[in-house]
Amino acid sequence: MESSLQNQWTERIAADQASGLTMKVWCEAQNLTVHQLKYWLYKAQR
Repeated sequence: MESSLQNQWTERIAADQASGLTMKVWCEAQNLTVHQLKYWLYKAQR
């Protein structure tokens, strides 16, 4: 399960970065919190 969740967030991070939007605006459009996105960005960098 962790792997599929990780893959899902990897795709979300790529979509956020490609969007050109701010984290806040992109997260609102995706019904996510900025905290969630920052958490997964931190995990992806490790």
